[in-house]
Amino acid sequence: MAYGGLIPHHDNNYPVDQSSGKNDDTSITPYEGYNWEDTRYIHDQGQSNDQDDTGTSIGDPHRQDDKGNLWPWNGVDKSHILQLHNTRRAKHRVSDLTWNQDAANFADSWVKRCSFQHSQNHKYGENIAWGYFTWDQVMKAWADDEEPKYNFQHGDFSEATGHFTQVVWKSTTSVGCAVNHCLGIPFYSCNYVPPGNVVGQFQQNVFPPK
Repeated sequence: MAYGGLIPHHDNNYPVDQSSGKNDDTSITPYEGYNWEDTRYIHDQGQSNDQDDTGTSIGDPHRQDDKGNLWPWNGVDKSHILQLHNTRRAKHRVSDLTWNQDAANFADSWVKRCSFQHSQNHKYGENIAWGYFTWDQVMKAWADDEEPKYNFQHGDFSEATGHFTQVVWKSTTSVGCAVNHCLGIPFYSCNYVPPGNVVGQFQQNVFPPK
């Protein structure tokens, strides 16, 4: 069984309404094999008694995936994260992102709080995820799994595709990311500058694959 998912009912990654300056994203992502209420219980109670179908505690720091890989305890490889983003961006004919250390610092401060929700900081666009083994899996959920659901012809915001559109948003130029392990569960965040998902600007910023 695969564990992991993006945070249900996103609070911060809403499309930006420039007339009000408010960020209004309700994007959600695939939610695989784990109960959100149980995760909140782990966070609130400071422990996890849940087990996967092999009998391994979900909060076990020695937990492995089906290939024997440990959870990503040492988690931020800037070059690899940029490569994961920029490969997708090139496919959609937009320029590469660079690393933004201020955004990474903010992401780090947020994931260390172990609050499985968006930060409500409207300075950045924000994608978050929890429970995946690797950044590759996170990016697959954000981009590859959401891309087929996006309507390029109409070019508008959708709750099912908000992570993808932020990843490939043309006007975004930099990103900073972090991961923290909250009682054994990896919590990921990437923050984007300037933020994407701007109301009325999807056609100018999200393009079909070449």
